[in-house]
Amino acid sequence: MHAYNPKGGGYTANYSANAYRTNSVNTSPLQLVVMCYDGMLRFIKKTREAIEQNNIEEKVKFLNKTLAIVDELQGSLDFNRGGEVARNLDRVYTYFANELMKVGMRNDLKILAHVEKLVGELRGAWAKIANDSQAATPPPPPPGTSRFTFTG
Repeated sequence: MHAYNPKGGGYTANYSANAYRTNSVNTSPLQLVVMCYDGMLRFIKKTREAIEQNNIEEKVKFLNKTLAIVDELQGSLDFNRGGEVARNLDRVYTYFANELMKVGMRNDLKILAHVEKLVGELRGAWAKIANDSQAATPPPPPPGTSRFTFTG
């Protein structure tokens, strides 16, 4: 059952879904990659906390979430358009998956810290690319206007 939102005149679930769709539509592919890295970093931190607390269930949960993001990033690579960069990222993502599996088996916080460091570096690089790309792209015209001017 969804809660009714009297201020908005609708259901909060609908409002949330619309907000999510709006953010997804307005988010560039580069920003989505940065968001994936942010998620990885968040789940790596949660994995570390779970290992430190000997909480196996939480460790597995957050490792699986991290691995799901790695899998998603790896699956979204376009080797035709991405060329050597895509092939290198594929190798990096395979490395991450292998190292995270070791963390799952050994509870090795050093390996986890190394992966976290590399993910942070990649996140920073992608954030710079996203920011540079956004700065180079002119903003869209306001709704209802045209980029073209017709004068007589």
